[in-house]
Amino acid sequence: MGRKIFNICEMDKASGAAAHKIYNDCIRSGEYAFAAETADFEKWYAGFLPNNRAVAKENGKVIGFAALSPIYRAEYFSGIAAVSVYVEKSRRRLGAGLALLNTLIDSAGEHGLWTLHSYIFTENLASVRLHERAGFREAGMFIEAGTLNGKWKDVFVYEFTLNKHKTR
Repeated sequence: MGRKIFNICEMDKASGAAAHKIYNDCIRSGEYAFAAETADFEKWYAGFLPNNRAVAKENGKVIGFAALSPIYRAEYFSGIAAVSVYVEKSRRRLGAGLALLNTLIDSAGEHGLWTLHSYIFTENLASVRLHERAGFREAGMFIEAGTLNGKWKDVFVYEFTLNKHKTR
């Protein structure tokens, strides 16, 4: 089975509303993020860097999104951002996640970022493989980084350094 072609475009508020639903569905599953409650749309949308938000559409329907968030407030870390990538459960493993990550990588370089971090629960091997396919490398692990539903979670830190990949 060949990979599907997805339309990847910038996330605006309209497509952001559909992406927000995907995010909240993932939060409710308790498998992908520390967030215990779903996020208010305006707060969620504003938390991403404005020029680094993308959605994947299939037949005009948003099926996934990826976005970058600032990690540190210090000026000397201003080029480092955190990756969020989520795909609707029924549309996973079809290539949308990789297309979204590649779009974010390209966008990050165009907007002055130099390093991307992704924080992945250690049991989320599909996300680990996705990030590795996009050129991320394991940079470390946080042991007992936080609790989710009363259980401690370990988190891999995956990193993409844009200066090492200028030929992308």
